[in-house]
Amino acid sequence: MSIFNDDYNNQSVKEDQKLFLSHHQIDPSLIDQKKSHNHLIQFKVYNYRYINLAVFIISALANNLIVQTTTPIVNILNEIYPDYSKQVISLCALVFYVSHPPMAFVSNYIIEQKGLKFGITFGAILMIIGTGLRCLVNQGFFFVIIGQFINAIGNCFITNSPAKVAANWFYPKHRPAVTAIGTFAVLASGALGIVIPSIFVSESNNKDKDVFNLMLAEFIIVAAIMLLNIFFFRAEPPTPPSYGAMQKKENFKQSIKSLFTNVNYLLLLGFLTLVLGTVNSYFVTISLLITPFGHTALDASLLSVFSTAFGFFGSIAGAIVLKITRKYKPIMFIGTLVASILLLVNLALLTQSGDGFKWTAFIVSGLSAFFCYPVFSTVLEFGCEIAFPVGEASIAGYLLAGSQIFGFFLGLIMTDVMDGESQKKSYIGGIVYLSLVFLSLIPLSFTKQDLKRSQKEIEGTLINNPIPSEELDKEIKDNYVVDNNTSKIIQEEIKHFQNQY
Repeated sequence: MSIFNDDYNNQSVKEDQKLFLSHHQIDPSLIDQKKSHNHLIQFKVYNYRYINLAVFIISALANNLIVQTTTPIVNILNEIYPDYSKQVISLCALVFYVSHPPMAFVSNYIIEQKGLKFGITFGAILMIIGTGLRCLVNQGFFFVIIGQFINAIGNCFITNSPAKVAANWFYPKHRPAVTAIGTFAVLASGALGIVIPSIFVSESNNKDKDVFNLMLAEFIIVAAIMLLNIFFFRAEPPTPPSYGAMQKKENFKQSIKSLFTNVNYLLLLGFLTLVLGTVNSYFVTISLLITPFGHTALDASLLSVFSTAFGFFGSIAGAIVLKITRKYKPIMFIGTLVASILLLVNLALLTQSGDGFKWTAFIVSGLSAFFCYPVFSTVLEFGCEIAFPVGEASIAGYLLAGSQIFGFFLGLIMTDVMDGESQKKSYIGGIVYLSLVFLSLIPLSFTKQDLKRSQKEIEGTLINNPIPSEELDKEIKDNYVVDNNTSKIIQEEIKHFQNQY
């Protein structure tokens, strides 16, 4: 019997289900929670999920595209607006890292109270206003600062939502891939945002006009995409695709208590804070790191481009591996370890001169991202498992908040450590980055694969189906993440009922 296409049920089967649940140490009264006593609960997905996902992905890309607008051209902006120091101009990017932790609480509260559609629409409107204000740059650079602050507030509503979109619209077996694509869009667009300013702004006689054209172009892109989001994005389909999506989530106050008393979640938070915070800081300061060895701003941009391109394929590969193996912790551990080793090789290559070493470094940097990017989406999916039934946006929001605030302070420190001139200081910076990534493996080592969401969905499937069978066992394994212990229990129950009937 299948939960997706079967509509058979009767009182005798229901009693057998209760006996099964009692033997499985699940409350037999749960069988009466079904929506109908005459029909099995059936889950389905809708074709609109692909349109919805596409709208969310391009929104996530636009959402983070404007984070690093001022970073590659900070020197030029300082020349045009000498009243603003380089540190103040850099705040236009760093404000996103500072605002994310407090805004994670605010955005999650709004989403919990008003719903995902309201939250993302509110964020989209703020993004349109913020990027629009930046177009007044020639009236005063403070308009850019104010605009970036508004953008930073709106940013959280979209950044925290990939796992929630995946859970609301897709079957469990497809969630890892959808979360991977959404997470990649959120993270990779920041790297692409470093490249765009260099295309518009150069050492010309019309620098102020170039800056205005940059701000206008990004406004047009962001406004067009956010309007698509406002009109076409939907929070959820008419009916849920899984038991996890149907489950009532904890409220805002309960979710905070649950998350910050969950040791497993706190260990995962420590891991992502170190590894993603370090990666964020690394890309923000990459120009300072490599300039003393004769590399240019273009080389720094190319490193970001190679990392983004390889990271995309790595995200897809990681989702496939997770679907096949169902092993969260090994994927995160091995991915981080291999990425760290490749980062070490990459930094060593960047200390050498010559185009051969340079292009080899670009490729190695890409390979490092290939193993690193899948770690981030796997963390978000794993967080949804171990913290269930807390809402996905809350889980992701606080995980990302830790890395943002750590990346902010690390970026400030590393900006002082590395000056873009001293090779010795760049060596120190490289050692610090490598040490922090390796250090992140410590909290990860102590996490436990406690798959609460999958277990709850398996229980729901058992409630919804008649006597266990090999077909049911296969269906559970195809659609849900099943650990060895749960699989063993299901097999034992199959044998138990085969002996009785």
